[in-house]
This record gives sequence, C-alpha cells and structure tokens, in this order.
Amino acid sequence: MAITHAQRFEVHSRLREIMGVPVADDMMELMAPLDWSELVRKNDLRDFPTRDELQTFATKEDLKNFATKEDLKNFATKDDLKNFATKDDLKNFATEEFVRNELRPLKVMLAIYGGLTTLILASMLGAQILR
Repeated sequence: MAITHAQRFEVHSRLREIMGVPVADDMMELMAPLDWSELVRKNDLRDFPTRDELQTFATKEDLKNFATKEDLKNFATKDDLKNFATKDDLKNFATEEFVRNELRPLKVMLAIYGGLTTLILASMLGAQILR
C-alpha cells in the first residue's frame, strides 16, 4: 500500500512522541520512500544490459551506412523478377522441338554457307592453278 508524504510525516511525528527523535529518525530511514512494489531489486536489473554490452549496439552513426527505403526503390522488386526466366524455363529451353525448329535450320544455313565458301575457294584455287 502506497503511503503519502502527509502520512509519512504523521507517522514520524507520532514515533518522535513515543520513542524520541533519534529512534524515530532511524525508523523512518528504514521505511521505504515509496510503495515497496515500486522498488527495484538486484534480480530486476539482471535483464538490463551492462555498459560493456551497450557498447556493442549500433549507434546513429553506424546506421548511416545502411540503405534507406529511398535507396532500395532503385532495386528490382519481386514483381520485376517475375518476368525473368526461371531455372525450369531454361531447362526446357533446349528441347527437341527447339533443336528441330531453331537449330537445324541454322545448321543447314551454316552447311550451305560452308559449302559455298568451299566452292568459292576451290574456284579461286583452280583459277590460280590454270594460269
């Protein structure tokens, strides 16, 4: 139960009358200045960090090097990444159909180009030999 200053004064005055001033003063010093439940015990302080532990916490200066929300606006979002190919997309990329439709015509074109190049070189060499 909390005691007011007026009640403390009344108790102190009554103790002075009954026990005398020195004993009344000693008794009042033993009395908690507040409600006992408001006092802090050593066990209550165990969970608080020590000075040394507080040295390891980040300061405002330390946090200046971290990206802000504004900085992060320039980076890709999850929605931006939805348009990129996934691993599965890339695995399915080189299918037989792709090879048949895309790579074979290219191979044929390269063969024709190679054949033409060979014919041109042969005709140039033949012209040189015949001279």
